[in-house]
Amino acid sequence: MSIAYAMTIGAVAGLIVSSWQGFKDPPWEGFFIGRFFRSILVGSLAAAILAYAGLTGFLSIDNYGVFAFAIVAIERVVGEAYKGFFRKGAHGEYFKLLGRMHVPENVYAIKLLVGTGFVVGSYWLFRLLAFWLKQLTAGSQPVWLAGLIIGLAGGLLVAIGGALKDSQFEGFIPLKFVRSPIVGALAGLILVHFSKAWFLVALAVVGGERVGVELYKTFLKRQIRGMHAGKPILHPAWYARRWVFALSYSLAVAVCVSLLFS
Repeated sequence: MSIAYAMTIGAVAGLIVSSWQGFKDPPWEGFFIGRFFRSILVGSLAAAILAYAGLTGFLSIDNYGVFAFAIVAIERVVGEAYKGFFRKGAHGEYFKLLGRMHVPENVYAIKLLVGTGFVVGSYWLFRLLAFWLKQLTAGSQPVWLAGLIIGLAGGLLVAIGGALKDSQFEGFIPLKFVRSPIVGALAGLILVHFSKAWFLVALAVVGGERVGVELYKTFLKRQIRGMHAGKPILHPAWYARRWVFALSYSLAVAVCVSLLFS
């Protein structure tokens, strides 16, 4: 895979994230072109790094679709780290959470340290999932069961993170908590058949879980984010324009799914 082609796939994967965020936030916050393209840029850069690792033999890349969904997971780790820890200003989704973690909002060096720990810890969790998946597939278990187990575990990690972040606005909702493990298990059940690059599969399972959950809660259920709940719509024009982001989301997901079969 050439780096240029990888960056194109990464940009499409990043567009998935930009699209669901564009659908959810502008009616309340307004539309910011730099924020929209941020996920696309992160996805493209992440893809370039993975492609370089593939070209140098440090990483196996055997399916472009799995690669694309892996980029979604990487973008989410980077995006959440930026929002919660690397940006200097307080983010609405993390302000209370950082207080509960006793992380001082006004000491940027500590936030950077915690954020770095979050990124490094996420990497090793994915490595652990990949190792577990490799062991499961090397044993007597069928491949689909190995994918289901890893998807369930990856979805559980996402659910724990989501509960920590969202419970400050809406409390703990058991039905919402189990959603990510279920969708993650379905994603693992499917994606494990398309690649034997277990690290990418572990990432892609979480990326697939994010895509599936956002499809349901953002575009089908049209759930309002907890941080916006009860607040007036300050930019109603963007409420009427949200179909554009639904369209870009659908097209980007369709491209990534088609890449599974390329």
